[in-house]
Amino acid sequence: MAFPTKDGKKKFGSAYVQKRYDENHAGDAEKDAAEPKVASKNPFAGAKPPQFPVKPTMSAEHENNETPEFEKGEQEGAKEVTVPGVAEGKEVAQKHGPAHTVTIKSDPATGRHTVVSHHNDGHSHQAQLPSAEDAHATGKALAGVEGPPPEQAQAGDESQEPSDNFQMPSLG
Repeated sequence: MAFPTKDGKKKFGSAYVQKRYDENHAGDAEKDAAEPKVASKNPFAGAKPPQFPVKPTMSAEHENNETPEFEKGEQEGAKEVTVPGVAEGKEVAQKHGPAHTVTIKSDPATGRHTVVSHHNDGHSHQAQLPSAEDAHATGKALAGVEGPPPEQAQAGDESQEPSDNFQMPSLG
C-alpha cells in the first residue's frame, strides 16, 4: 500500500515516513512560488574549460619583487612541468623494461590525455599530454613498440598476418 504526500509529489510505503515528509516539507509549496527559479547554482556552468597547459598570470609588481633564488627555483619547476614525450617514454622503457600494461585516458572537457604504464619491475609511470597523438606515441614508447603499426608495415604482403604474440588460453 502506498501513502501519497499532501502535495501529491511522492508516495511512500510507510505512513510514518509520509507523515514526516509532510511535516518537514509543509512550507515548500509557498517557498517555491515565492523564490525565482535559478537555471543553475553552479557559477561555472557554461564556462569554457581552460586549455592545457594553463599558464598562471602574474602581475608585473609581483614579478619585480622576486629574488634571484626564487626565480631560479621557479625556472627549475617550469622544466619539471614540461610536456613529456616519446623520448621520456623510451628512457623509462630502457630503465624499467617495456610496460606490460599501458592505459590511455582522454578527457575532452579539460583537453588532458593521461598515459599510465606498469612495468614488470613494479614501476608505474604517469604522464599528462596535450594531445591524443602525443599520448599514443608516448604509450608506444613505454611499451617498447617502434615503427608504424603492423597494418602499414605489411601493406604489400597480404599472405602473412602480423603477430601480436597472443596465445589462446586452454579452456578445457
